[in-house]
Amino acid sequence: MRDKVYPENGMLVDEVCEEYANTVYHIEQGDIEAFPTYVELYEIEKLAKELRDQISKYVLDEIQHAGKDALVYNGYTLKNVSKVAYSYKDEEVDRLKALIKGRQDMMKRSAEIGGLTDQYGEEIPMAEKKYTSYVKLERNTK
Repeated sequence: MRDKVYPENGMLVDEVCEEYANTVYHIEQGDIEAFPTYVELYEIEKLAKELRDQISKYVLDEIQHAGKDALVYNGYTLKNVSKVAYSYKDEEVDRLKALIKGRQDMMKRSAEIGGLTDQYGEEIPMAEKKYTSYVKLERNTK
């Protein structure tokens, strides 16, 4: 069993998780509608991310203060990791990206109209269409 964590509202994290698991069960049984719970879980997820981002610098400080490579809590290992990001400021890279984008646009157009040839009479392959469905969640401004 993991340690109990008390959020500000006094409910145990385990109790919140259990309550939502129960709600999902009732959604799957057709007893209640899913969309209110979907929005609630989105709001919880968004707040949790904001709060994690807000305290991450303190976690990094705690790892460093402990003089260890990592800290362990509730079966999770927290490590201070670094990564390098590269920025390519080069006209040739920009030119090649534009060529690739142009080719992809032609392939998409070829797929939309059922076939296309380039200025040299060469057939342009059709881009593969893949369809996915998802819930788009937008906040109303009113």
